[in-house]
Amino acid sequence: METEKICPRCSEKFSEYPALSRRDNSTDICSECGTKEAMCDFMPLDRLPKEELMNEMIFQKKIGVDFEDWKIWKENVDISH
Repeated sequence: METEKICPRCSEKFSEYPALSRRDNSTDICSECGTKEAMCDFMPLDRLPKEELMNEMIFQKKIGVDFEDWKIWKENVDISH
């Protein structure tokens, strides 16, 4: 019997194998949120939808990660190479 879990990023139920959050490398999240995190990391900060930025901020606060550190990292990442 598969155990249902609640994803701490989107608050939805999931039972499939979890993804490991890139934000702290220890929090299990649903596969869809794992994909969203990866896509957020590859998209320039100024092109992220405001809703996604809000989701990031809320989730990172929930797991005790500094959102400002992530924003600084994103501003300094050059994904064009």
